[in-house]
Amino acid sequence: MRPPCRCICFAHARQNLVAVLAARFGGDDPKFALPDASNLTADSSPTTAAALRALGVLQLSPDLAAKVDAGQVLPPGAQERALRVATIAAANEVVRAANNAFTAQELSGYLAWKCEDGQELRGRARKHYTQGITAS
Repeated sequence: MRPPCRCICFAHARQNLVAVLAARFGGDDPKFALPDASNLTADSSPTTAAALRALGVLQLSPDLAAKVDAGQVLPPGAQERALRVATIAAANEVVRAANNAFTAQELSGYLAWKCEDGQELRGRARKHYTQGITAS
């Protein structure tokens, strides 16, 4: 008899760690060969959100855009969670539009790189700030 499937949920930072470990060591070490690593969602970090917004892929409500542009701290809550969910949804749409030529995690890494010094989104991507994230 086949054992029941076990699903393991990873939160934001842990999911990124899993993706990096699978990409780096998955081909060499069976412990990190995760067959479903490509199903991990995009990074919902402020960097990913800012990059998608700077590229015109993610649009914010006028109220939220004003807060982000002013550098206001977003308290943990519905607005901040909605921004993270919208970031993941927008990244998924980009991946689908590209016929799955890359994963959502790969897109996140690429966007983070485009926000680094000397890259095209540096200074154009405005990140949102939070007080911290709490699980509810």
